[in-house]
Amino acid sequence: MRALSALVLLVLASAGQAQPPGKAGFPPPEKVRWEYAELSYRTTTPFTFGKEKEPDDKGKATSTTVKWTTDKEETTFTSYADFAGKVKLDGFKMDGTASHQRIQILNHLGSEGWELVESSTGPARTILFKRRVR
Repeated sequence: MRALSALVLLVLASAGQAQPPGKAGFPPPEKVRWEYAELSYRTTTPFTFGKEKEPDDKGKATSTTVKWTTDKEETTFTSYADFAGKVKLDGFKMDGTASHQRIQILNHLGSEGWELVESSTGPARTILFKRRVR
């Protein structure tokens, strides 16, 4: 009986009709492609003759540089508000602290499909993002 079963399976396999269960008719998985971007920012307080200058009246440091880099462009801005205009962020609250403005931008980038991959700390902070190419 085993010999007969083996023979039937051999004949069906050679005819191309035998397929493992659950594998029939499914297309191969789509290859996922990603695009990457980097957001780096630096906030500094200028020094005068070796002494730190007082922050402005809102407690914010006096100089912010934001850089957005993709495979298509690299753009530098002098404030989070300038960057918000570039990425067309509606309802951006300019009167908030630098931290609040940064969070608004990160939320907007997330709504655009960007996922945070890596973040570094230090004087110039860098955040690496990726999103699926459609």
